[in-house]
Amino acid sequence: MMKRIVIHNLAFMLILTACSNLTPASATVVPSALSTSIPLTSTPAPTSVPTDTPVTVSQFQSFPRVGCCRGKTIEPGEYELPAWLGIPLTLEVGEGWRVLNEEAALLFLLAGQGRNSLGDPSQVLVFIAVPDGDPQAILTSIENAPELMPTGEVTEITIAGFSGWQFDASAKPNPENEGNPGDGIPAGAQFLPVINKYFTEGFIWTTWTAEPRLRFIALNVGEQTLLIEIESPPAEFEVFVSETDQVLQTLKLRMLRYLVKELTVMSVSF
Repeated sequence: MMKRIVIHNLAFMLILTACSNLTPASATVVPSALSTSIPLTSTPAPTSVPTDTPVTVSQFQSFPRVGCCRGKTIEPGEYELPAWLGIPLTLEVGEGWRVLNEEAALLFLLAGQGRNSLGDPSQVLVFIAVPDGDPQAILTSIENAPELMPTGEVTEITIAGFSGWQFDASAKPNPENEGNPGDGIPAGAQFLPVINKYFTEGFIWTTWTAEPRLRFIALNVGEQTLLIEIESPPAEFEVFVSETDQVLQTLKLRMLRYLVKELTVMSVSF
């Protein structure tokens, strides 16, 4: 409605100008209302073009979170150990491995193909972070556990460049243990309080079968100790130890492995 009134007023003034022989230039007056009657055209804000900001992508896969006790099969490849473990390590696995990764219990292990009487793993490779402690002293303490029968001396070793100690043992018979399927404890399994203390309070650690063979390894990793338990039924122990050794030989500190990868890429590009 405002536009129509302005136009009528303008036409009326032009008629008066013509009748009084005045020039249109001197007679043309633009009403102030005209400026407010025309809607302003908004100028769109310039569209910002996103810049290509490099995004840091991990070179390694992450282990899925899996509670006790069956585990989950994982794809072959390079993985980084869970951050909650507190040791920035990576490793490589081949076909057929499963993982148990339960932060609440501080439980992280890789499981082989074997199954126990409950359908849970019978072959395990367990990783435990020990913030303080001498590797040799830790293994001496385990060696003296009454539930174990050592089958060799504590010997000095080097695995993947990490120095440490290891010894083998067998779990003593425990016929009084009738098992508890609800808790994933098979009949005859041996309780290991000397290892149990490294897990969350209230979590019960036993062997995964009756009278298995075990190997305990303690490695110096930076300022921490990586305690490793390998367990398998006696008949399968040597083969499983060979399989675990292939995994352990790939252990590397995460930053070191990343630098090696970057240097390899650079050398190939040149």
